[in-house]
Amino acid sequence: MSGDMSTAVHQRVRVLIPWYRPIAVGFSLLALAAAAYFGFLILADARFNWILGGDRQIYRDAALRWLGGGSWYTPDQLAGTYTIATGHVLYPPIALLWLAPAAFLPDPLWWAIPIVGVAAIVYHHQPAPWSWPVMALCLALPLTPRLSAAGNPVLWITLFAALGTIWRPAFALIVLKPSIFPFALLGVRNRGWWVTVAAFAIGSALFLPMTLDYVRILMNARGPMATILYSLHDVAMVSIPLIAWGASTRRRTMLKTSLGDTAAVSVP
Repeated sequence: MSGDMSTAVHQRVRVLIPWYRPIAVGFSLLALAAAAYFGFLILADARFNWILGGDRQIYRDAALRWLGGGSWYTPDQLAGTYTIATGHVLYPPIALLWLAPAAFLPDPLWWAIPIVGVAAIVYHHQPAPWSWPVMALCLALPLTPRLSAAGNPVLWITLFAALGTIWRPAFALIVLKPSIFPFALLGVRNRGWWVTVAAFAIGSALFLPMTLDYVRILMNARGPMATILYSLHDVAMVSIPLIAWGASTRRRTMLKTSLGDTAAVSVP
């Protein structure tokens, strides 16, 4: 992605609205307050206690079950048609390359590593102020605090997307969650991306019986969540580092410096 669009938007907004930075900060704070409110509801209301760490527990238990010689998927998923519900595993077996080691992480690190990593990369990009409320809005959408509180693996998928903005092959890691694979295509022009995808293809072949089970559990799935749009609620979270990348002022600064150096060299 290029910083040209970010630069154009940044300059136009500054011309049209002299107070655009304070306005951007204000809208961002409002959105962050909404995110904090939804997070508080999840933490404080006993009706939502089941959410806290729920997804973390599901995938840790599934990975440990598989490491102990059991099935990655639940018996009802493999037995025939089933309605998607809490407790069902919907990741391909190749994801065990990441989720199996992660099962041994202390719970605080399961949250801290992706959250701190994404925050650091967003800061690295130094996104233009117009993008701040957009990213804050992504945080404020009710399902983002819910996914975060549950320890959903999409936290790590968001980290993979963030890493892709500074090292393109990392975008290929998004294929570990196939339902949002279009985001992975952002690295398709990089040779390292193709090497990573090829490695995953080989890994899937090595996991062939389980890979066939994965296809079967997707075909057997029923219910309102059995749709190609199943992961639509993940898009807001995964988009946060991508917005920061698209709105980066760091790249614009580097370009200006490069052009300045070139001009200085060309002067007789």
